[in-house]
Parts: sequence; C-alpha cells; structure tokens
Amino acid sequence: MPQLLIRIIYLVVALGVPYAMANRLHRIHQIPYALAAVGLLTASGAFIIQSILTLLVDGPLLDTPFFGALMLALIIGFTDGLARFVGYYAIARSTVSRPQALMIGLGHGIPLLIYQGITVLVAGGVVWAELGILLAQLVVHLVVSWVVLQTFLRNEIAWTFWAIAGVGLAFGTDAYVANTSSNLTPLVVWWGVLALVGLGLLSRIQPPLIDGDERA
Repeated sequence: MPQLLIRIIYLVVALGVPYAMANRLHRIHQIPYALAAVGLLTASGAFIIQSILTLLVDGPLLDTPFFGALMLALIIGFTDGLARFVGYYAIARSTVSRPQALMIGLGHGIPLLIYQGITVLVAGGVVWAELGILLAQLVVHLVVSWVVLQTFLRNEIAWTFWAIAGVGLAFGTDAYVANTSSNLTPLVVWWGVLALVGLGLLSRIQPPLIDGDERA
C-alpha cells in the first residue's frame, strides 16, 4: 500500500505541475488550453523525425560517447528548433505574447511527464531524480518556445538558431553524461542549472513593443 501511495503521489506531481502552469496561464492571461496542442503536435513531429534519423545515421564512430552525443545533439537541436519554427509559422501565426508561447511550450514538454508518470504508476520504480530532471526539462521547453517566437516578433532568424544551439547543447550533454555515468546526480545538476538559466532568460527576454502595446 505505501508503494502504491508513493506511485500515485509521483503521478500527481508529474501531471499536476504542468497542469497548474497551464491553469494559471488560462485563468490569468485567458490563454486557451487548445494552444498547448500546437506544442504537442510539433513535439510529436520532431520526435518522429528524430527517431527516423537516429535509425538512418549509424557507424562505429557514433558508438563512442562523445560522437554519439554530438550526433544526437545535432539531430535533436535542429528537429526541435525547426519544428517549433514551423509550428509558429504554419499553425500559431497569431501568437505574439509570452503567455501564449509558454502554453505552447507546456504542450511540447508534457508528453514525457505523462509517459513517465503513468509508467511509474503501472510498473513501479519510483526515481524522484528522474522526475526532477523532467520538470527541469519542462522549464527548458518553455524558454525555447519563447526564444523561437522572437524570430517572428523581431523578424530575426538568429533567434531560432540560438534555440537550436541551446537545445542541442542541453540534450547532447545529457546523452554524453548518461552514456558515461550511471549516476543521476550530474544530470540533476545539469538540468537544474539549465532550468535556473532558463528562468533568468524568461525574465530577461522582453517582447518588443508592438503598436504601443505594453510588454507581456
């Protein structure tokens, strides 16, 4: 019974944190929940392409931790960044504010939390460090969505490439550490630092003034 209770608590935290964020965005900024579907769609598209590219790209050199992580960084960085770019360009063209970008970012990061929460509930194996990493990654997803949106708000494509570089660095380092150490502590520290930096960027990067509107 105690184990089942712990699993339930794990699931509640995994799903409750992103839901609380989405509810706050909806309640305070009137952002529709449906906007999270844009993030979910672009995340799914990026994941499918990443899976295909990972299968196609092979070789003995990529079996080494460094070059394997480097290739993964390139694949994830470009597919993730460009998927978000396409999402804004083709689906969410009216997105202009930080709260809107954050709702899309939530949709991008929620799938892994749902999967992890349900997996733990069904199969057990509660590892709170893994949940902490996923929640930190959620913060990164929020930041990246806001950064890519700057491409359209400022008409500067460099913002998308900054996002590509950031995502590649984040997940490439994650892959390298995971392949060279069985200890989760370095990954917890790495993603914790990235989450803190991300929160700083969310506060630091202000939207440009549009038609006299106040910054979001």
